[in-house]
Amino acid sequence: MYHLDDLGMPETDREIYAFEIPPKEVADVLVHDYFRAVHCTFPILSETIFLSQYEHLYSHELEPLQAGVKWLGIFNLVLAIGRSHCNLTEETTAGCENQADYFMRARILGALDGGILFQVPDLQQVQMLGLAAKYLLANHRINR
Repeated sequence: MYHLDDLGMPETDREIYAFEIPPKEVADVLVHDYFRAVHCTFPILSETIFLSQYEHLYSHELEPLQAGVKWLGIFNLVLAIGRSHCNLTEETTAGCENQADYFMRARILGALDGGILFQVPDLQQVQMLGLAAKYLLANHRINR
């Protein structure tokens, strides 16, 4: 048995709206940090494709729902992992939410509480599960 099995998941102190996205300045810091520090050792996403979709989300002022539910789940996992890394390096992340907020959005969007396991698999689903595993491992929640 893993020694932290009784450790619960971090909770957020506010109600989570799944389709909320941070201001571009905040997202830029977290996405950049993810690709600079994490992607080189865990290249589960195509950097070119992801960054293109990311820029499209902000430059065309799309409604977040238009980006696709699974992609938004992946985006929130990237933000959560980027925020987690910023915490480790003590980088200034003014205006950033708690990393648990980003992860909770991804859980809602990606049905990570069990529903995803019963869907027909696709690349985004595999990426979402891989990123969720990376986030949980980095935050000492490997039993989840």
